[in-house]
Amino acid sequence: MSQFPRVGVALILQRHDQILFGLRKGDHCGGTWSVPGGHLEWGEDPIDCARRELLEECGMSVGRIVRFEPLPYSSHVFESGKHYITLYLYSPYVGAVEPQLKEPDKCERWEWRSSDNLPSPLFPGLDPKQLGWL
Repeated sequence: MSQFPRVGVALILQRHDQILFGLRKGDHCGGTWSVPGGHLEWGEDPIDCARRELLEECGMSVGRIVRFEPLPYSSHVFESGKHYITLYLYSPYVGAVEPQLKEPDKCERWEWRSSDNLPSPLFPGLDPKQLGWL
């Protein structure tokens, strides 16, 4: 197990009053709901990472991605012993493309959910109220 934390990037994609959530599969928090995102690659800007992950996971693209000020993040040590610092970015979604299941081995499905109907359980560290985006 690595003695260093990894960096994750999560994209809060909002369409009208709804946020896009995916039901995770696999051994890393399978059965929890999360927003699109993934590992920051060496030399990659977090905004570029969010764009890449959204395209890889959902087949979608966005124009504008915003860094909150201050940038919300979570620091979480998972039961597996992995430690992640996750940076949260935001983008409004005005496109017509619906999310596609591009990585069915990692995600069961994508759903748009309103802030008063969040899915449960959420991915560890993904607390919308604590992160300040609800």
